[in-house]
Amino acid sequence: MLQPKSTRERYHYGFWLQFYLYNDLKDLAKRTNDKALASVIDKAYLQSKWELIK
Repeated sequence: MLQPKSTRERYHYGFWLQFYLYNDLKDLAKRTNDKALASVIDKAYLQSKWELIK
């Protein structure tokens, strides 16, 4: 994953990385029962603006 062979692979790996990060962060919000964080995570994932999470 660190050295993709094509542009297609690069975008493919990026998509899955974002997806797995999203799922891990949503699980964290669920375990801590933090609905505000879950909302911010959804917004960051759907808008591809991960800087919203601080």
